[in-house]
Amino acid sequence: MASLRVLCVCVAALFAFGAPMAMRGVEAQLGWGKLGHYMTAAIAQEYLSPAAKAGCQHLLPEVNGDIGLIASWADSVARDLYPWSPQLHYINTPDWACNYERSRDCHGENGAPMACVDGAIQNYTMRLMNASLSENQLKEALMFLVHFVGDIHQPLHVGFTTDEGGNTEYGTFMTRTHRRLHQLWDEDIIEKRIYDNFSDTNSTYLSYYMKQLSTGIYAQYVNAWRVCSGPESPPADACSQAWASESIILACSTAYVDQDGNKIMNGFNLQYPYYEFALPVIEQRIAMGGIRLANVLNKLFAQSEGLRRFVDKKTKLLAQQQEEEQPSNESIAWA
Repeated sequence: MASLRVLCVCVAALFAFGAPMAMRGVEAQLGWGKLGHYMTAAIAQEYLSPAAKAGCQHLLPEVNGDIGLIASWADSVARDLYPWSPQLHYINTPDWACNYERSRDCHGENGAPMACVDGAIQNYTMRLMNASLSENQLKEALMFLVHFVGDIHQPLHVGFTTDEGGNTEYGTFMTRTHRRLHQLWDEDIIEKRIYDNFSDTNSTYLSYYMKQLSTGIYAQYVNAWRVCSGPESPPADACSQAWASESIILACSTAYVDQDGNKIMNGFNLQYPYYEFALPVIEQRIAMGGIRLANVLNKLFAQSEGLRRFVDKKTKLLAQQQEEEQPSNESIAWA
């Protein structure tokens, strides 16, 4: 399937990290699907500052700094290499409360505070600002952050406790049977969109996003998306508390109800009207996630002493390479 070509490259590239970074079995309930995570990070890549690009190239040389190619890494290692990490991908809220309260909802399975995707974004943002961490620790923090910013923008990652974010609701979507509601939002709707409208090609779909962000339907919102909408003043504008609040509101208004406002139940049969209803929300959340991820990374690579040293190293290296590639000024004696 053509839409998976870039993702295959992603898997191959990740094996280059060696055993600790190698791909493991992906748990289906974690994250946007690979495609959603790739698209969010690929949008962010286009909006990275020169400093952020240089820093990513230094920390991620295996993929030449392309954060789209490591965007699903946190899913692939979650249950194997880091068995404590799955709880960091989501937030469970009281059914139909339709709001997010950090003190009530952001805790781990053992009650540990801030052990949820909101807390994970805050933690890895702070780690990226910690100059005492090793290069490998900063590299891992970067890969986790890229992934979790994608996760928190998927509405069903801030879903209901009883159905685990739509993971215990099964039914039919179009011709696909035995689908979890969560799967529709992670994978099915995006895959149908690319197959139907973009020749099943990721690069064409990304070009569509970039056009909408520069001159199309999203252009007027880009600057507003970068601003924290709430009382919090988190480091690097990683406004994850506000982002989680947005997601649960959308989960209640769009993911958990159909186009007619009926609550979606086990045994659902969702067809084209639901696809048309949900698609604009999914696409906007991917676009928002990409813009916000770029904004956070740009601020981190500008403000963090720990990251600045890598930016400076890479910048000097690139300057040296460019100097070496310049033609010599010495006169040439023609025969």
